[in-house]
Amino acid sequence: MTLSAEAADPSSAAHELFAARYERTVSELAARFRACARSGSFRADADADADYEAVARECVAVSDGLQLQWLLSGRRTDLPAGITGHLSRLRETLRPTRGRS
Repeated sequence: MTLSAEAADPSSAAHELFAARYERTVSELAARFRACARSGSFRADADADADYEAVARECVAVSDGLQLQWLLSGRRTDLPAGITGHLSRLRETLRPTRGRS
């Protein structure tokens, strides 16, 4: 988390590495969401490519935020439960309803 924060400075030696890592992570996650939409795992009305990139960025933001809270709480924050809970809520939002897609 410290390196990630320091890499936000464009003059940091790690800036390009972290920027590329975040873009790659978002791109790969958005691609997985698109694949789920094509396979019918997501509601038909949730099939908008631009939205999948936004959702992927939100997932990364939730993960980063929970990691920071975990560190600041002296590792008392339940990081796995937080991420699992977020993904469960996301799944419920995107899952097709029974009898219609």
